[in-house]
Amino acid sequence: MISSALVRGSRVFPYGIRHVAALGVTALALSAVNGCGSNSDLPQTATASGKVMYQGKPLNIGTVTFHPEGTGNPGVGLLQQDGTFTISTYTPGDGAVLGKHSVTIDVPPPLDGTPADEAFSVPDPYTMPDSTPLKVEITEDGVDNIEFIVED
Repeated sequence: MISSALVRGSRVFPYGIRHVAALGVTALALSAVNGCGSNSDLPQTATASGKVMYQGKPLNIGTVTFHPEGTGNPGVGLLQQDGTFTISTYTPGDGAVLGKHSVTIDVPPPLDGTPADEAFSVPDPYTMPDSTPLKVEITEDGVDNIEFIVED
C-alpha cells in the first residue's frame, strides 16, 4: 500500500523515491554515527538554518547540503513548504561542522513520467559542490537566518 502511494506521489508521501532514499541514507548515517563511540570524537557542530529562494519564491521541495571544506561529514536539511531548512549532521538539528562550506541544492525528479529535461530543477551549478556559488562559514555561535538565492 505504501509503495503505491510513493509511486503515485499521493498525500501519504508526496516526495519521490530519490528524495526518500536520500533521507533514508541520512537517517542511517546519523544513527550509525550516534552508535559509534562518544560524541566527543566528532567534529564540533553549531546550528545552521535558513531559507532558499528561487525565481522570487521559497523553494519548497528538495534538500540543502552543507559540504565542509575541512574534516567532518556533510550536513543536510529538508526544505519545508516555506523554503526554510535546518541542518543536521550527526544528530537531528545539531547543525553543521565548524568552518567553510560549499552548499548544494537537490530537487528530486518527479515520478509521474515527466521527461528529465522537462522536470523542475535548479540550475546545474547549484547541484555540485565544486561549482555551486553558494558558500557559508559556520562559527561556534552558529549561523541562523541564512538566505540563499538561487539564480538562473
